[in-house]
Amino acid sequence: MKKNVPIQVQIIKCGTPAYALVVALRQIILRNPLGLYLTTTDLENDKNDHIIAAIKNGVVIGCCHLTPQPNKVLKLRQMAVAAEHQGNKIGAGILQYADKVGVEFGYNNITMHARLTAVDFYKINGYKVVGKQFDEVGIPHILMKKMLEVAV
Repeated sequence: MKKNVPIQVQIIKCGTPAYALVVALRQIILRNPLGLYLTTTDLENDKNDHIIAAIKNGVVIGCCHLTPQPNKVLKLRQMAVAAEHQGNKIGAGILQYADKVGVEFGYNNITMHARLTAVDFYKINGYKVVGKQFDEVGIPHILMKKMLEVAV
């Protein structure tokens, strides 16, 4: 009988072994299909982010970055879930954790440039389209936003 291993969703730091796994996952899921590669500048900018990782058996199976913006806004970026774990609510769990992080650190909302292929997923998870379609990294995106419910 196979034991069901829990998934841990947590904030990780740059330079850790978990961060190296996040970088690898981002490259595989987000960059390789577009023929792009993470640059030194991309990775240097990560140090300012809240980096969230979903970890199972010591392996990062999902991630996202929350980049602080002016006016108590976070920008969600680099959301990725390993192909073999997609459709298993890993992404939804990461987004729920991102909401908690946002509230904990005093942010009012989260925005993102969502790939058109992921818009329905984000809508299901409380995000609303707030902009027009545009191209980024050679593919269509749209601006989305979610207001955070700050506890009183």
